[in-house]
Amino acid sequence: MKEWDFIERRRFPRYNVNLPVLQKSEQDCASITHDICEQGIGITSQKKIPLGMPFEVEIIIPDNYEKIEVFGRLVWISQIDEKTYRAGIQLEKSHLQPISIALRMIRYRLVNGNKMTYET
Repeated sequence: MKEWDFIERRRFPRYNVNLPVLQKSEQDCASITHDICEQGIGITSQKKIPLGMPFEVEIIIPDNYEKIEVFGRLVWISQIDEKTYRAGIQLEKSHLQPISIALRMIRYRLVNGNKMTYET
């Protein structure tokens, strides 16, 4: 595993929530969130995204397939393996409500187990 110098700069609590997302750019790319907060999203992606790139992200909530659109820019990216990247997105203007999303995911998983059934 790669080691790096990292200074924690988060001001908002992060919630470990795995949700499908669609990165809307020149080539749409499906990804998964690994955490969310009011002003940022951490994702795992199969596509390398240029640092600083502005783009739209569509978060898909599995309990009713609601799509939440947010706009942001990539502030960091790290390669996990040959085809997987982990990245941090800082949101612009739009603020997520991470507690309500996390609670919805808890309820969804209590009813459906750990199954993540959704279509993009």
